[in-house]
Amino acid sequence: MPALHGGSAHLRALAIRATHRVHNLWPQRLTGLRAVYEQVPPPPQAFARFGESSWIAPPTEIHGAHRIVVDRDVTIMEGARIFVWDDDATTGGLLEIGSGVRLARFNTIHCGVGVRIGNDVASSDWVTIVDTWRHPGARPFPAPKALDAPVVIGDRAYLGAGCTILPGVTIGEGAFIGEGAGVTDDVPPHTKVYGYPATVVRRWNGTSWEGPEWP
Repeated sequence: MPALHGGSAHLRALAIRATHRVHNLWPQRLTGLRAVYEQVPPPPQAFARFGESSWIAPPTEIHGAHRIVVDRDVTIMEGARIFVWDDDATTGGLLEIGSGVRLARFNTIHCGVGVRIGNDVASSDWVTIVDTWRHPGARPFPAPKALDAPVVIGDRAYLGAGCTILPGVTIGEGAFIGEGAGVTDDVPPHTKVYGYPATVVRRWNGTSWEGPEWP
């Protein structure tokens, strides 16, 4: 019985030491979580315009809010990473987000020239939109004009999960960008595109759809 008691005491001592080690690690873990979850969006007054009933969910990372126009009734879900570059007081990118836009989780927008997202556009998760090939840290590194070109996304377009919209692209009204598509050229209105580079697989002729439902 005494041996059993001694063994139990030893186990209790081990448990106490383990608990102390966990408690010592706990502040670092909380600090790491705070680094993510305290990434709150800027206040509405920091934006060039921020419409009523619009909402950006934290955690999110937004740079250059003073060059972002957000219309009314816009929702941007958590995990967004939005960078609008600002060379100086008069030059830089401009991001315009129309009314009724719904951007899902983990969308990324890099705007060095101009990105316009039309009214009632919707996206799925992990969409990337870039109007330049340059990284913000590379400015003022010279690049061909072709690598810096505005992006326009027409009203009521849909951006599928994991798709990428590249510089100089115009997406027509009501277009459907398939999952994982890489859009390197303009997309006509009321068409469905898939692939990398994205190609049209389905069209609306005014009364019905032509082409396969899936590529």
